[in-house]
Amino acid sequence: MTGPGVNARARKVIVSTLGCKSNRYDSSAIEETLAAAGMELVELPGPADACIINTCTVTGKTDRQSRQLIRRVRRLNPGAVVIVTGCYAQVSPDEVGSIDGVDYVVGNPEKGRIIEYLERGRPASAVVSTGRWEDGTPFTLRAGGAGGRTRANLKVQEGCNRACSYCIIPRARGASKSLALGEVMRDIDSLVERGYKEIILTGIHLGSWGVDLTPKTGLASLLREIEARDYPCRFRISSLDPDEVSEELTELMGSAGLQPPPRRSPERGRRRYTRDGAALHGRALQGTGREGD
Repeated sequence: MTGPGVNARARKVIVSTLGCKSNRYDSSAIEETLAAAGMELVELPGPADACIINTCTVTGKTDRQSRQLIRRVRRLNPGAVVIVTGCYAQVSPDEVGSIDGVDYVVGNPEKGRIIEYLERGRPASAVVSTGRWEDGTPFTLRAGGAGGRTRANLKVQEGCNRACSYCIIPRARGASKSLALGEVMRDIDSLVERGYKEIILTGIHLGSWGVDLTPKTGLASLLREIEARDYPCRFRISSLDPDEVSEELTELMGSAGLQPPPRRSPERGRRRYTRDGAALHGRALQGTGREGD
């Protein structure tokens, strides 16, 4: 049944998230956009006028969890507009659209249009809009403090250009792209001004930050710029592949007291690094006197 849109200022909206730090960052940005439009954010079980589910698809288990969450949200809020977005929606839009109660299937490149779909109300049948998968989530979708009261996630990179045989992430998140250095520093300045004591630099393939920028640069250069500004807070970096932990990055983490990233071990699947690279990553962690988490 087709229903009219509801006045944005009268809406109560649930945003539920599965998956990685980048997905949580996107959800926080969506929440801020909704709040700025006068909508009230509420937690499950609601009640709510609209429900946005930001899904994950890295494994069969996460697909199942996404489907379970979609059905639970619909059961608890039978009259709400239900929008499913995120990686599961991007990779398997027809499958998601066939789930009873889904109103809109919105791909990662279309996340910035969430309010537009909310204003349309409930359609007669599921509407699918995934955009071009290569584009990934737009950097125009920015969050002022995703993570908590004292710790903020800051997404500085999106997408992945690697072609590991087991991994669906490039199709889900698009081609690798980097947030420009000036924009990264402006976001950090804003987070520091808002009182955050810890900032986590994150991305889908964080180690590739800067490769696509002009002039070409790298993560170590970004970290040196952060170190030079002597911010009154702690910085951490999220996961890196072992082959991305250069000697320069190792020395920088040791001298600057940066919190190192979690370990990743080389496995089958055409990963582009060796056990020697993993060993270098281990030495980087040991050199800082800390383990990744």
